[in-house]
Amino acid sequence: MLEAFIPMELILPKIVFGLGAVQTLAAHANDVSEGEILIITDKGLMKSGIVDRLRDFLSSSRRVCSVFDGVESDPSIENVEQCLTEARAKKPGLIVGVGGGSSLDVVKVTAALAGERGSIRQYFGHGKITKKGIPTILIPTTAGTGTEVAIGAVVSDHQERLKKGILSPYLLCDVTILDPELSVSCPGSVTAAAGLDALTHAIEVYTNRKALKLVDPIVLAAVEMIGRNIRTAYKDGSNIAARSELLLASMYAGIGMQAVNNAAVHALSAPLGAFYEVPHGAANSFLLPYVMKFNKFACIEKYSLIARAMGVKCSDDLEENTALLVNEIKSLSRDLGIGTYLSGISIRKDDIPRMARLSLKVWLIANNPREVTLDDAVSIYEEAFAEEGIPVVS
Repeated sequence: MLEAFIPMELILPKIVFGLGAVQTLAAHANDVSEGEILIITDKGLMKSGIVDRLRDFLSSSRRVCSVFDGVESDPSIENVEQCLTEARAKKPGLIVGVGGGSSLDVVKVTAALAGERGSIRQYFGHGKITKKGIPTILIPTTAGTGTEVAIGAVVSDHQERLKKGILSPYLLCDVTILDPELSVSCPGSVTAAAGLDALTHAIEVYTNRKALKLVDPIVLAAVEMIGRNIRTAYKDGSNIAARSELLLASMYAGIGMQAVNNAAVHALSAPLGAFYEVPHGAANSFLLPYVMKFNKFACIEKYSLIARAMGVKCSDDLEENTALLVNEIKSLSRDLGIGTYLSGISIRKDDIPRMARLSLKVWLIANNPREVTLDDAVSIYEEAFAEEGIPVVS
């Protein structure tokens, strides 16, 4: 069947991009809603002074503005509930989210559920949120998740030791403001992990079992922009040109995720974060080369195109090009210091089967271009840990 006959709907928020774009915040806030404004962020962003700048910009709107700065990295159900309690008490007319993917995801869930009752757990999955909540403006300060243009949010369920998704078009924000100046202060380690997360998104969307020609050029452009700029941004955070391209690339990958979503890398990385608290971007970048090796013959032509987009010198030998691409991904991770995230981890051998079983429960696994069995998942984990020299202990 021709792809053109497969109906799909791609919805996007209003997108404002450019240096100084954040200065338009008050105007967009007034366009979107009235009433009190609640800013949601984390304590690091609060200390950086960025939140104070936002409050200054919003002062012209003459609206009461309060802040919740308790968002945690990879936010848990309990952390989202804390934010929900704040929002229900304040009853804001607008929520502004600023920060990385964790803060923006908390905003989306909080805005959608502030007027609802019951457990967050009942909203995990597709289409459980059926109406628009509080209006939102999202301002990313990292270039990684692309959640500012996505219809999903991820929350950690510590009880089941798994990250879970909430997906609904009603999670889409009203306005997203992309100002590369706000990402200049982002630490190198965060720049690296976020950028490799975005790269994983783009690669998984492009090689997905449900890949769509509508978004293929967008995510391939994201691959090229990340490959060209991430080392520069990591070494010189003040490079506005590199920061700008990474912000756009992250957004492009986010658009692709909305249409197609991720696959086996994200499914396998979820238990790694839950069991060993490996940061999401680092976990994805660590597993990506081994999932690519596993998928090789299912999407070998696309891997050659990805390799060329990343600047790898390719030949007519598709298998050789894939091997070169896998090596480039590993080299990129090493150049960006991602290995330091994992250096202290000892993976327990008896955890691997359980992690493998949990990864197969993540619905994204079905999007993988090659079917992943339980034995396959175990093998990918074992190969990744053994090759990188991370000890597997009994």
